Amino acid sequence: MATIHSYNSAEICTKCGASIASVEAFGFECHCSTGTIAPNRWFRLTLREYVDWLGDLPLPLQQQRKHFADFVGHARSWYKHLSGGGPGVDFHFFIDKYTAHDRVRPTSTPVMRERSSRGNHYSVLSTQAHFRRFGPLRYFGRSERPKYRTTNEATPLWLPNEILVAGTAKLTSMIHTHSANPRILLRLVDWPEESGGREMLSKIFKRCRR
Repeated sequence: MATIHSYNSAEICTKCGASIASVEAFGFECHCSTGTIAPNRWFRLTLREYVDWLGDLPLPLQQQRKHFADFVGHARSWYKHLSGGGPGVDFHFFIDKYTAHDRVRPTSTPVMRERSSRGNHYSVLSTQAHFRRFGPLRYFGRSERPKYRTTNEATPLWLPNEILVAGTAKLTSMIHTHSANPRILLRLVDWPEESGGREMLSKIFKRCRR
C-alpha cells in the first residue's frame, strides 16, 4: 500500500487541512484566521504519492472524458444554481480510484465499498455503470472542498495542489442545456471574451427577442 503521507500529522491545520509540508512544497496557504497547527484527520498527498497511489489504474478514454463532461453539465440543475455570467465557479476534476464508491462502517473502521445500484439522485450511479461510462473520473463542484478517500480503509485526504490547479475549470450555468432559454439568456450581463464577448452577447439578445 502506498504511503499516505510523508510528513508529521501534527503539522496539519485543524480547520482547513493545510500542512506545513504543503506550504513549503507548493505554496499552499492556510485559509483560517488563526492558522492553528495541530493534529487533524485530513492529510494532503504530495503529487508523487498521488501518482503512486493511482498505480496502473487505466486512464479514462477520450470518449469517456466527453461523456463525463456532458454528465457533469447535467448532474445538477446548474441553470438554477449557477450564474450565467463570468467569471464562473471553480469545479475540480481529477482521477479517483474509489469514485462512485460508498463509505460504509461495517465495523469500527470505515471502508470503501462498491455501489451495487443507483442512488436516490439521478446522478448517483452504481460503481460498475460509472466506470463503464466515465472511467475513474470524479469532480467536485461549487463550494465543495476537494477532498477524497484514497484507500480501502477510507482514509480521507486532500488532493495535491498541482492536481487542484491543473484540474480546475470555472463554469457557469451555461453548461446545462436548460440555460438555452430566452428568460435566462436575457438576464446575462456579460459573456466570455474567448467566446465572443459583448459582440456575441448582443447577437444572443437579438436572437432571443425574435
